[in-house]
Amino acid sequence: MWYLPLFTLTFLCAVWVEIQYDPVIQHLWFLPVCILIAAMVVILCRHWKKRNLLISLLLGGCVGFAYAGLFVGMVHAPLASLDGQKARISAIVTDYAEQYEDTQRVSLKVDTKASGISFWMSSFDTMAYLPLTDTELEPGDRIEAKVSFYEGSNNGGFDRASYYSGRNMHILATCENALTFEVEKATSVPWTLRPLVWTHSLKQNLHDALSDTDAAFLEALLFGDKDALPLSIQQDFQKAGLSHVMAVSGMHVGFLVMFFLLILGRRIGLCVSLLALVIFVPMTGATPSVIRAAIMYAFVAIGFFLRREHSALHSLCAALLVLLCYNPYALQSLSLQLSFLATLGLILFGTPLQTKMLAPLKERECPFWIYKILRVFAGAIACSICASIFTVPVLLHSFGYVSVASIAANLLTVGVFAVLFVAGFGICFSIPVLGNVLAVCIYGLCAYAFSVAHAIGNIPSLLLYGDFWYVQAGIVLLYGAVIAAWLLRRYVRFSYAAALACTILLLTLGINADTLSRKYDIQVFSSGSGQCIAVSYAQNSLAVIDCATAQNAVDSLTQYMDWNGFSKIELLIITSLDKTHARDLPELLQTVPVGHLILPSDYTENDFSAEVLQLAEQKQVPVTVWQGEGELPVGDTRFGLSLIDGIPKKLGVRIRQGNQELLTLHSFTPKMLEELFSLQQVTCDSVILSKSFLDEAPDQLVQQLQPQQIYLPTPYEDSGKIAGIPIQTTKQSGDLLFREILPRGGV
Repeated sequence: MWYLPLFTLTFLCAVWVEIQYDPVIQHLWFLPVCILIAAMVVILCRHWKKRNLLISLLLGGCVGFAYAGLFVGMVHAPLASLDGQKARISAIVTDYAEQYEDTQRVSLKVDTKASGISFWMSSFDTMAYLPLTDTELEPGDRIEAKVSFYEGSNNGGFDRASYYSGRNMHILATCENALTFEVEKATSVPWTLRPLVWTHSLKQNLHDALSDTDAAFLEALLFGDKDALPLSIQQDFQKAGLSHVMAVSGMHVGFLVMFFLLILGRRIGLCVSLLALVIFVPMTGATPSVIRAAIMYAFVAIGFFLRREHSALHSLCAALLVLLCYNPYALQSLSLQLSFLATLGLILFGTPLQTKMLAPLKERECPFWIYKILRVFAGAIACSICASIFTVPVLLHSFGYVSVASIAANLLTVGVFAVLFVAGFGICFSIPVLGNVLAVCIYGLCAYAFSVAHAIGNIPSLLLYGDFWYVQAGIVLLYGAVIAAWLLRRYVRFSYAAALACTILLLTLGINADTLSRKYDIQVFSSGSGQCIAVSYAQNSLAVIDCATAQNAVDSLTQYMDWNGFSKIELLIITSLDKTHARDLPELLQTVPVGHLILPSDYTENDFSAEVLQLAEQKQVPVTVWQGEGELPVGDTRFGLSLIDGIPKKLGVRIRQGNQELLTLHSFTPKMLEELFSLQQVTCDSVILSKSFLDEAPDQLVQQLQPQQIYLPTPYEDSGKIAGIPIQTTKQSGDLLFREILPRGGV
């Protein structure tokens, strides 16, 4: 029956409209009018045979608007109204803290009565930044602190308000004064938080028995915690289309359930696995994906014991309704969107596609054991394809790319993660005798999984970026082919439709390989008061300008290099040898191979410059102190770089390739630029300047550069204008990317 799916569809749509635009709260007449229109439609269609389907649609919409409006008005809006207010709160720590250099972030359950907050609920959840403590904050600890409440910003292009609302945290908090912060250690941990304590202990068992890398990977596989996993491995799994194994979901629930079914049999195994899931869900952080899988499995188990037929689609709808009733803002969670869309694709198309793929084997009476083996691989292919049908648009919108390597990667790792999952829990519980055997098994399987992810993930053409026209065209054609094949399934053979889809995909990949071989990128990292720019051509040439960002430029650069497949920096230009532009240079020289280092003339000789030169000598990096006059090209012509000298201790860099031109004078002061203008004429289409320069420079000086656009690489300032020239910061968009596809035949 389609009543529940249709009800869920319109319920979902209504919730989305309400949390985005808030029509019910903003306009009190909105909901009554909707109900009146729905009633009129039902009356007019009372003789229509399909009227029950229409009633399901209308009822879902009305209930969705009513419930979401109620939630917004009674929960979200009152908590959001705390923005900008201060209060001395009393709260329980609900997870282990994440510690940073001078602060720590931890989730709290705030006692509204003890905190003097006027709110009808006895408590609410929040994420708070607190001063560092001598001992680690643990679940169950009680804290008292004077905090400031605030709504999450979207600095750097990341919408923190939506992200935390999706986790049922509708307001955030920060405590900046350590004198107002007190901690009372828990004498006993509430039973609702004990699974987190058990998880912490199990993670420690992993690290005691395994290498740090293997233990970190199993933390991600078993509990969804990727914090300790090296970034390079995370990116390999993302590019290979295997990142889903590190997000606890239906696959992991399936591993757990199958283990108990194989060991204990179906009837006892179902009972034990249900109990295990009650503990496993909070141990993994109770994310939407694992809750969805647990609810669906509970329906399967209940159906088995009641001897009733089970509908996967209805279970999926019921799970979604449960999650949205608990928190309608969970709909904004990317985890929920991807989990439910992938599962919907599997439910609707998984079995039919696998059956179509195996049909030729049945017709030819393939031997049973060969059929069983091929069925496993056909299932892996079908799962990879069907899980992508509805998730590709979300991935392109959220991340800007989609990996088509997942089919090959999943085929090569069939069964690997299931064995690792079971063996990992064996290590967690320190099973006697088997411990060493499991550790060896885990070491081998992790090494294999890492090598597969690295090999496949580093094939550039398998990553399709959504800003390329041919990717957009290819996806439209693929979806058109899939829809046409489904509508005409009685008249078109499956092999023809599959051949057409494969042809479109291969053509797209071929064009992608050619395009990426001619791709020229300029990436300006969001840097605060500093500067860091990466200039790359294809996958074999990388130049870097300056090395200082708000956090750590080395982390940003190594992440960029890992993602794009660079092993070294060919050319490193420092525009000013000071802490503002070269703060992380010593660490970069120790971490990343550098082919050539260029420094400005007459740089200040001090301990910092001595350290840089000493490290360059140790790493055998050639150093050039630039002595050119005027503007001269530097490095490989593919970079399109030229240096502007004439001012002691400073360098300007012009980046020009194809239709892209960008001049960085970030290290210059207004007085220095005036001196430069007295020596030579400098103009540009777009320019990178510092915040201090714009604060001090007269409008005429900026206009003399004749820029059409000014870029300010800081996440702390809003975009605006100066002297009529638009200024774009990285506050809203994050890192700035300028891309050019160069003509064939080289530069």
